[in-house]
Amino acid sequence: MLAAAVGFALAAISSAQFVLFPVADPTRQQLRGICAGPDGNIWFTVGNRVGRMTPSGALTEFELPNTGSQPGDIVAGPDGNLWFLEENALAVGRISPAGAITEYPIPAANPGLITIAVGPDGAIWFSDFLRHSIWRMTLSGKFTEYPASGASTSGLSVGSDGNLWFTTIFGSPKSIGRMTSSGGITLFPRPPSNSFGLGCALGPDGNIWYGVGDRLFGRITPSGAITEFPLAGDRGHGVIAVATGLDGNLWMPVDESWACIPSPCTPPPDRDAILRVSVSGLQTRFELGEEFRIGDAAKITAGPAGSMWFTALSGVVRFFPAQLAGAAPPSGIPTVGDVARVVSVGLLALAGFALLRR
Repeated sequence: MLAAAVGFALAAISSAQFVLFPVADPTRQQLRGICAGPDGNIWFTVGNRVGRMTPSGALTEFELPNTGSQPGDIVAGPDGNLWFLEENALAVGRISPAGAITEYPIPAANPGLITIAVGPDGAIWFSDFLRHSIWRMTLSGKFTEYPASGASTSGLSVGSDGNLWFTTIFGSPKSIGRMTSSGGITLFPRPPSNSFGLGCALGPDGNIWYGVGDRLFGRITPSGAITEFPLAGDRGHGVIAVATGLDGNLWMPVDESWACIPSPCTPPPDRDAILRVSVSGLQTRFELGEEFRIGDAAKITAGPAGSMWFTALSGVVRFFPAQLAGAAPPSGIPTVGDVARVVSVGLLALAGFALLRR
């Protein structure tokens, strides 16, 4: 009877679609950046640390030299290192896959650091929303600041045309910007909206896709034609970040934390979600449980073996787009269901041993 019961339990257990790998932070700060590294691992920032996680969830963390640096966005550099913004230390940091850290102070007063990217020229570029500019930094640490025509820059990505594209937070009208590698700026006004642009990424269709904090996401062509899409059935904050998956779709975390300000509200807000968007704008929403809440600083990236990873309030989360479409995850990748099976088999073995003893 015991064997039959355990066997039924094994059959009932299925692999989890979303797997959370907890990352504790004593200061209760959110994870603020995530990217796939050249070493095949996932790299992220939280508190005063940079973290490295293997595809199966093994975690190593590296403390920054200066207390309270608050590392933010992070990107894999062309030199095999990881580069990240230090929002409080007002610096750009570099960390090797082995954990060696170098910091480069930004030669300006009070920069507002949000997004970092590798430019088409192989240099490091980052947005500065307080100084209304975009910075270029060589791999040796030489900085150049380019004014962004008064635009408060936010998300940053390289386009299919070899230019840098960015979203804006403040100012009127809200715009999507294009910058050449020599600093030439063109601003394309968005459709009327009171909300600000957030993360952006190059889509598989050659267009830039971006998130908006007003239940919207959008697309802009290299020539500047803009199309915006409302989130279907959504009452919350909006799209925080954007990444392109190997499945040819866009993936976007949707934060609902502002849905009830002030609270309470009726009906209750939707859950946080991950949105899959085709290049035609077709949306599929995957709602997340409470343990996967993402907050308003969520980031997302494509990882190894066709995986996608995003930051949650309590750790990093892995999922496989193919699995969400009904296929099995790649072999050799442990899931929550696999762990449950191991535990169940162990209990069955203990029970059998106990029966033999009797």
